[in-house]
Amino acid sequence: MKQYCNIVVGLDFTDNALNALREAVRLAGRDGKVHAVHVVEMLAVGDLRDALPGGTPAADVEQLERDIIADAQQKLQGMLADVASAGEGARTTAEAILGNPSEALLECATQRDTDLLVMARNSESDPHRGAGSYAVRCVRHATMDVLLVREQHVGTYTHVMAAVDFSDNSRMAAQRAAMIAQRDEAELHLVHAFRPPWEAVPFAAVPMAASGDYQSEHMDMLSSHLEQFAQGLRADYPTLTIKTHLDPAGSIGSTLVQAAESLQADLAVLGFHGRGRIERLLLGSTAERVIRSASCSVLTVRHDEKER
Repeated sequence: MKQYCNIVVGLDFTDNALNALREAVRLAGRDGKVHAVHVVEMLAVGDLRDALPGGTPAADVEQLERDIIADAQQKLQGMLADVASAGEGARTTAEAILGNPSEALLECATQRDTDLLVMARNSESDPHRGAGSYAVRCVRHATMDVLLVREQHVGTYTHVMAAVDFSDNSRMAAQRAAMIAQRDEAELHLVHAFRPPWEAVPFAAVPMAASGDYQSEHMDMLSSHLEQFAQGLRADYPTLTIKTHLDPAGSIGSTLVQAAESLQADLAVLGFHGRGRIERLLLGSTAERVIRSASCSVLTVRHDEKER
């Protein structure tokens, strides 16, 4: 698996956006490229046009749009200068464009063959917790990995959590989590949240599910699978500290959010297969719960058959 080297970061001009830009530049490293994008919302520009006096020449209306884009471009360049002054080495460019924010940002990222889209994890309801609808829409429709950067994040990660369900999606996510954890000298926590079958199925239907022996054997089996999963990562990352956690869950999404809290994770990594139309319309209760509710940064890793 390759390091991220071609990153697009979507920026508004809130305080949180600068943290997202810093993280994008940090992950790109000296060999990567970061393209900063601000989307000037078309509806807002339309409202400004409507506020102009009747009979305003078309040339003046067009100049207004150019001035708005130029102002946004200047602000982007100022943000890049702030980050460059901190000594980060990635190559950076900036672009202000007019359009629908989520659609224009994703189109730009796709056209540039981006391998990671970075955004601040802003929430309209509570700026200190969870992701807002704009961020969730971008995750749902993106064809590349997406990192939502928490407001308080600065610098390296110390505890990285990867959600594991033993699928190819989660294997790719765990590999990415391990790569980031090793780079930052962080601990990696592999969390398998599961709904116990003895709670999902009525005891009357499956009598053995009520027995302590069955429950103990089932937990031992899951523990063995998770340890084998971890051993594969330890072989690739022998110096990395990897810990495993089995968490019975009523709601898997809620349990992962709680696990991130208890482990003091500053990054949660989820595997996500969103290439089909249905998957893009319905992000999935587990992933969406973590994205919306976790207080840490969240990285969604797309499953793709091509080598990353």
